[in-house]
Amino acid sequence: VMIGYNLGLLNDDVLNGTIVMILVTCTISSVVTERAARRLAADELTAENVTHNTFGERILIPMSYAETMPQLIDVANLLKSPKNKEALFALNVHGEDTDGASGQRLLERAATLAAASDNKLTLISKTGVNVANAIAECIAEYDISDVLVNIHKKTSFVDTFLGNKIERLLHESRQNIFVCSSQNPVNTIKRLVVVVPDKAELEEGFAMWFDRVKNIVVNLG
Repeated sequence: VMIGYNLGLLNDDVLNGTIVMILVTCTISSVVTERAARRLAADELTAENVTHNTFGERILIPMSYAETMPQLIDVANLLKSPKNKEALFALNVHGEDTDGASGQRLLERAATLAAASDNKLTLISKTGVNVANAIAECIAEYDISDVLVNIHKKTSFVDTFLGNKIERLLHESRQNIFVCSSQNPVNTIKRLVVVVPDKAELEEGFAMWFDRVKNIVVNLG
């Protein structure tokens, strides 16, 4: 345009119009580019989550009490894909001053319960005083993708709602952490209400936990 203007081929109106057009297109393109970059970053993160999700479902179930064990097994069966028959890992941690016999019996009963629904339960028994450390070791050793724990029972006034064990897992673990508490058998559930924070789809791990919620819906019919 400047060459044409200097040669007298174009007038002032064309020159001024060109300058306005450049100003408008530069402004619009910067905004559009920024928004497109955000979408691309979100798409890449989603693709990474999906890739990680296809690695496989490996659900760790720490258990200590016989009264809550059946519920944990039932919920774990809902979380996994119906086709995945070897996704469940049960962990019992016993103190150094015990032989672990009661914990082993608990694991064997859990394996029998899982087998009733045609699922294999891998049994893990560890010795230690820190359950959170034992869970972290199992996560690394067995490539665990999800951890299912029973809700914490408050034993004192100063005790937190989730308890130290679950809070430590939430802060230090990158796995899906499911905290379970149900007053009724899970197979009687007829409706799911899922509360999701705003823009949760942009967070790491969204595709994984969404897949687990989908499994619950499918398994409950």
